Amino acid sequence: NKENNSYIIKLKEKANNLKENFSKLLQNIKRNETELYNINNIKDDIMNTGKSVNNIKQKFSSNLPLKEKLFQMEEMLLNINNIMNETKRISNTDAYTNITLQDIENNKNKENNNMNIETIDKLIDHIKIHNEKVQAEILIIDDAKRKVKEITDNINKAFNEITENYNNENNGVIKSAKNIVDEATYLNNELDKFLLKLNELLSHNNNDIKDLGDEKLILKEEEERKERERLEKAKQEEERKERERIEKEKQEKERLEREKQEQLKKEALKKQEQERQEQQQKEEALKRQEQERLQKEEELKRQEQERLEREKQEQLQKEEELKRQEQERLQKEEALKRQEQERLQKEEELKRQEQERLEREKQEQLQKEEELKRQEQERLQKEEALKRQEQERLQKEEELKRQEQERLERK
Repeated sequence: NKENNSYIIKLKEKANNLKENFSKLLQNIKRNETELYNINNIKDDIMNTGKSVNNIKQKFSSNLPLKEKLFQMEEMLLNINNIMNETKRISNTDAYTNITLQDIENNKNKENNNMNIETIDKLIDHIKIHNEKVQAEILIIDDAKRKVKEITDNINKAFNEITENYNNENNGVIKSAKNIVDEATYLNNELDKFLLKLNELLSHNNNDIKDLGDEKLILKEEEERKERERLEKAKQEEERKERERIEKEKQEKERLEREKQEQLKKEALKKQEQERQEQQQKEEALKRQEQERLQKEEELKRQEQERLEREKQEQLQKEEELKRQEQERLQKEEALKRQEQERLQKEEELKRQEQERLEREKQEQLQKEEELKRQEQERLQKEEALKRQEQERLQKEEELKRQEQERLERK
């Protein structure tokens, strides 16, 4: 605004100078028409002054759209920052990527020592769940990227218009506009980096799924091999039993020894089962403690929500009171409007009644005129009927005369 005011002041000064120069020119012409040299100098001064005024006008008028362009670019950059902040609020790509990779690696390391087809299937399902979350993240970032790119294109377009129309003028404004372009480009690149990280994570997870699938096939082949060995051993066991039957007495001692060994194994298994149950009880105790902690956190959250809800209700009540007061004011205004409308309606009703009265009088007048016309027509019709009767009477007399004449002529 200060810059614009200075332009206006300069414009007024140049305009005043222009008027003074014109006055001097007229005075010089009146004094001495031969002083052409001085007159030409004055003309040059006037032309230069006019050019300066025009330059100031152009600079003043062109500076406004230039600043408007810069303001629009700043607004568009603010929109990009809002999109980025909203995206970061609902999506934390760096943290999520690291957590996802660490979670998958932890699960893999946990199951490495006890890897089988069931654990592999669980790991694959676990990774697929993460993939679904990653794809959801990609959709969020991709949508933000599309919006930011569209705004960035508009920023570049505005910057190109500024540089094309104003060239090296207003270097400070152009530099600010260039900074906005650079910031928008940087934010675009940041979104590209987010998308690259998520796609790399998705590719990494898919490779893990493929590797686990290959390992599952290897384990399946190993289990089939063991099953064949088991069947082979069962066959050999049958043969051995057959030999034992033949050598029963010799093998009886060995059988007892085997039973003893089996008893020892059972006791060992029983001990292992007890240890497993104790471990399970410890884990359940830890789970209960964790659940209690989570319940306490939920209770604190609930209390906080209730507090916020109370504050919200109080705010709503205040707003409702303001609305009620506003409604009462509007109702009063509506009542005044209604009274005014009723007054206007009464006036309209009086006008309508007056019009109806005039219309009735007009209709009655028309009816009277119609009745007179009808009576006149009836009178004319009666006269016509009398004329016809008179003509018929004359025709009958003529006919009687003619008949009498014919009768006389026959005699």
